[in-house]
Amino acid sequence: MLRYKTIQYLLFMSMVLTSVCALSVPANAFSITFDLRGAEGTFVDGLVTGPITKNGLTATLSSNDGVLNQTAGGFGINALGAGDDTDTIDNGSGVTELITITFDQLVTFDQLILSSFTNAEDAILTIAGGPPITLVGTVPLADVYNFPVTNTIPIGQSVMLAYNTGNGFSFDEFTVTLGIAAVPEPQTVVLLIIGLAVLGGCFLKVRFKHQTKP
Repeated sequence: MLRYKTIQYLLFMSMVLTSVCALSVPANAFSITFDLRGAEGTFVDGLVTGPITKNGLTATLSSNDGVLNQTAGGFGINALGAGDDTDTIDNGSGVTELITITFDQLVTFDQLILSSFTNAEDAILTIAGGPPITLVGTVPLADVYNFPVTNTIPIGQSVMLAYNTGNGFSFDEFTVTLGIAAVPEPQTVVLLIIGLAVLGGCFLKVRFKHQTKP
């Protein structure tokens, strides 16, 4: 009878501990900003394709014509043909320029900032093969565009920013949020350790009483 009750007790405690372990919550997601007119832009300056790694996330930028180019005035594409504005995304050389970005982890595309972008110009943004988004310029200084959290980019998918109309624009920066993974909170781990210790103590106590019973 005693052994049967012990088994019941152990099964009950196992269910309790399993429930505690299941209390995993999403890890704190954090955003990463790639400043293409700052430090991050220097890593790909002069390259057709190049990686930028920041806070453990690697973004790979690619130009469709010529090379990626950072200057004091902007970040864009230095195209192969004549007539190009070398630090913007434009079509001065007769080629519609675009920059493609891929990531080595699942991310959400949150924001991008463009400059030298007037209301006579617009760009086309495509996120993970979704419908094209038209970005319309407003002022020459900087235009900030925010996007909903549903704009996730799996590994193997890309973001594409392309010239559409006007004189072009500078691609200043973009911000993404790393994908969320479920992990136990520290207090959950502590509860699990305490629970295992209590369970072990109760088991030893019951076993000792059973062995010493006359």
